[in-house]
Order: sequence, then structure tokens, then C-alpha cells
Amino acid sequence: MIYQTGDNVPFQFQYTASATTLGKTGLAVTVKAVYRNGAAIPALVGAVVTELGNGLYEYVLAGANVNAVGRYTIIATTADTSVSQRDLAAINLVTTWANRVDADISDIPDVTWDEVLTGATHNIPASAGRRLRQLADVVIYDGTATGGTANTILLNAGASAIDGAYDPALIAIVNGTGNGQSRRILEYEGAARRAWVNRDWKTTPNATSEFIITTDAGGPSVNEGVLRAVGVNTARLNALSSTDNDAYNGQLLFLVSGPGQDQVRTVLDYDGATQTVTVSDWDSLPTTTTCYLMLPNTDPLGLEVPNSYAVGTAGYTLGNIGAIVDATLSAVHGAGLWIQTLPVCSKSGSTCGSDYVWQIYRFARNVINQRGVDLSGAVSYYVTAKTSLTQADSAAVFQITNLAGLTVLNGAVAANPVWGSIVWSGNTASIIISDDMAAALSATTERLYVDIKGIDVNGGRIPAWQGYAMVNDIVTRAM
Repeated sequence: MIYQTGDNVPFQFQYTASATTLGKTGLAVTVKAVYRNGAAIPALVGAVVTELGNGLYEYVLAGANVNAVGRYTIIATTADTSVSQRDLAAINLVTTWANRVDADISDIPDVTWDEVLTGATHNIPASAGRRLRQLADVVIYDGTATGGTANTILLNAGASAIDGAYDPALIAIVNGTGNGQSRRILEYEGAARRAWVNRDWKTTPNATSEFIITTDAGGPSVNEGVLRAVGVNTARLNALSSTDNDAYNGQLLFLVSGPGQDQVRTVLDYDGATQTVTVSDWDSLPTTTTCYLMLPNTDPLGLEVPNSYAVGTAGYTLGNIGAIVDATLSAVHGAGLWIQTLPVCSKSGSTCGSDYVWQIYRFARNVINQRGVDLSGAVSYYVTAKTSLTQADSAAVFQITNLAGLTVLNGAVAANPVWGSIVWSGNTASIIISDDMAAALSATTERLYVDIKGIDVNGGRIPAWQGYAMVNDIVTRAM
């Protein structure tokens, strides 16, 4: 047995009877001599050696006397002459190696937990090592934040310097300020080590916030990030948004964190060159610290309409046009129409006259990424607004064609065809109503069913779209 300094060290002696060679009991045994590395310790001479049984006797050297490494020897003696040998010696070693053994044993947990787990090690199926490695694989990065704002967190210098490295991903604060919160990263700026998140923090993280970033496939959004510029009814999306015109028309822009959060707007128009959407006026203006989601919209006809639009020249505005809502597709024409309300007022003179126009609808034909009516084979196309689906075109509230302009007004042949027109621009067409026509419809406050049709080169009707809209006071007014 090996001991270390300070240990109580036992020494044992076996006495046997000379006649039987069996263990001799009942002996009076004492310490005759004690040696530490050959040097005697006189003070211990005469100490009693205790009988354990069956001829085995023991003396325990107190730790106070085990004060140096080396070899310890004790000689026990008895006066009884019936034993085979009266003096017996026992030897024990005291060494620093025992300290090293204890130190190595205490290091085992640390070495185990600090072991690097790779695919080449600890890879036995269902083993603890493999399970831990699989869990660790979902952690992209961890560290301690350097700060944060209402909807951001600043990662430490060791985080990636590459834009987008952690979006989408989930970030959770696991210790320090904000502990227990988790958010989805919508956009990551590598140079600033800044992660923009999908909801404002309840407790803003700071330099004490420890975090982990884990893998995440992202949500149903088709684009997400931080707004780069805003206007009364516009917002510039991030640099990764589409560069195709009208790519997001009819989709939903949801402000999820930062100033103006919780507002949702339908995209009325999208300019791919500037990556800017046009929407109805914001109730609360967002900023360039506002995060957003662009969400698919399976029914892009349920569009929002602002109550009024200001004219470029001071002193003029459009009247309250209400809301065109609940637009639906008929079962027959499920492919549908992409439609938006985009009131426009133009003024060429010093007063607002007949060229003061209102653009009600814009619809698409044969356009990818829009639910468009395919009018590519049409030589003519027209729009009717009726009080019922069964109402005849000739009795419509109004009918406008691309060739003849306004043909029906308030259920009668229109006297002024120039009051209405359809104008194509690229793959979309606008239905233009003059202020004179709008004035003639000033009493119209009912639900109108809108039917858009096309006639092909052989005179046959092209399957188109039919829906309805609520119309309130569509008269333009000078203030």
C-alpha cells in the first residue's frame, strides 16, 4: 500500500503458535522500534499494538508522524515464547506519487467535459458522446454580447464578419441581462456584428448577455430584413429583395419590430430598380431601424385603400374614396386578377378641370409572379361595374373599353366617352376616370361588382375575372 504525507498509516503483524503454526491470539504486543528512512523515532517505542483477531495485530502510525516521504518500518514484539517469532517487522511507503494519483483522478471530469467531439471520435451509435455531438451541431455560434437596442443585439468580435451569416437563425440569451429571451434573426450585418431580430426585446441585452445562435430554416416570408428608407406610403427593402418590378405586388408587408411595428400593408406597387414598395399611408411612420417580413398573400385582391391622396399642387386633394375591400374571385376564374387601387390626380392648368383624373384599378395580363388575367390574345378589353352579377353590361353603373372609352354611365349610353379610358403600361393597364365622371357617380355608395373581360381576334370572349368592391363617394374635390 502506498500513502502520502499526513496519512494515518496502518502496520499489521501476523503471530502464529510454534506448535500449530496457527494464528496466536491473546498476546501482549508492543512497538519495539519505529524507523523513518532508517532513522529511529524513539518516542513511539512501547506503544500498544492492537489485536484484530486470529493472530493478526495492528499499529496505526498517526499522520502527525508521517511528515516526510520515504520508507517507514515498525518492529512489533511480544514476550510470549510460544509463538514462532517474537519480533515481526512491517514496512509501508509514503510518496508524492500518491498526490499525483489523486490529482489525476480529480482531473478526469474536467478532461471528459472539455473533450472535443468530432465525427471521428465518440461516434458509437446511441452513445452519450454522439448524442452530445449531434446536439452541438445545431449551435452555430455562442458568446457574450457587447450591447443591443430595442430590436438588435451586438455580437462579440469573434462572430462572423460576413453579411447574412446568421440569418435566418435563432438567438437565445442564456445568461446575464435578458436571460431566457429568444428571437429570430431577420438580418445580420457582418461588419458591425449586428443582428436584427423579429420582435423588440422585453429586456434589452448588454455586455453581460451570454447568447447562443442555433440553426433555423426561417418562416414563411419571401423576404425579410431592415428597411433602408421610408416615406409616407413607401418603404425601401433590404439589398437582398427582388430586382424585378412588381415582384411583391399584392403581398403583405408586416412591420415586426422597431418604430411602426405591428402595421401590415398590402403592396400596391414594387419598383425593382430601387427595391421600394408603395403601400397605403402608414399610421405610424417606420424608420431605418424597423424590421419587416414580406409575407405571401394567397388573396391579393383584398387590398387596402387610403382615405385620401394629396395632390402635388397645394390646395387640392382627392375626396374620401372609402375602401375597396372584400374583393373575391369567382369559382370559374380562380386563376384570378391582380388588382390594386392607385388613385392619381394630375393637373395641367391653374385650376382643377377635366384633366383632373382618378385611377381606380390596375390589372395585369399574362405576367409571371402576379395573379393576372391573360389578355395577351385580346384585341379589345373592357371593364364594367354593376350592382349585381346578373346585371347586363348595358345597364351597368359604368363600362369602359380600351377602344371606345366610357360607353355606359349610370345604366345609359355615355355621352362623353373621353371621361373614361384604359391605358396599358408594360404588362399592366389602368382604368382612368375623370373628375367629371366621378362627379356623375357622386351618389354611388353601394357594392359594385367589377367584371373585366377580353375579346380575342375571332370575337370570342376570353375567360377573365369577376369580383366586387365597396365604393364610397368617388368624387374628386378641390379643397
